[in-house]
Amino acid sequence: SSEDWLNIRNKQLEYRVGDMSFIIDKLDELNKGIINSIFFNKLNLDNIGIFGHSYGGATSTLSAIKDDRIDACLTLDAWFLPLWKKDLMNDFEKPFLHIGQTNWEDTLNYQKLDLFLENCTNHYYKFVLDNSKHLDFTDIPHFTSLSEKLKISGKIDKEELIKILNEVTITFFNHYIKKNILFDPIRMAEKYEHLILLEANN
Repeated sequence: SSEDWLNIRNKQLEYRVGDMSFIIDKLDELNKGIINSIFFNKLNLDNIGIFGHSYGGATSTLSAIKDDRIDACLTLDAWFLPLWKKDLMNDFEKPFLHIGQTNWEDTLNYQKLDLFLENCTNHYYKFVLDNSKHLDFTDIPHFTSLSEKLKISGKIDKEELIKILNEVTITFFNHYIKKNILFDPIRMAEKYEHLILLEANN
């Protein structure tokens, strides 16, 4: 049943979120010298960003919801279906950006994203990439031109795709984590033909 499916997937998701918190714990131990390493007193753990694709996007979102040490979240065509509505409906007070394909076959995926955005109380951005597919947000389309012929990749030019994803990701985190440059979503959308800004609260 759909309820059983959600219970199973959400349990898997909880393990992944636990892994993220464990990693931050260990980074903290490295930074404090509890674990001997070259990273002693060299990590800035006051500014932590997280991002991921698909299930990694769900992991990033729920990690940012549950772990107060995470300061900003970006998702690449995230799979929101495994997330409970109760988690999506809590006020989310951190900067958030989603960039993905125009439509999902299961429309509930973006319905859950929109529900989450309704409860974002900090800056948030919703971009889509025209002529893209789910695997365009991974490295797969860049390995072979056959990805488009096999219909696992969209018609968007792959060089432009790299430029867009790199600029959006780096500029977002430079602004909200490093706090050293401006993030202007309107200018960015005007710069690239296939990048569409659907919603923003900044």
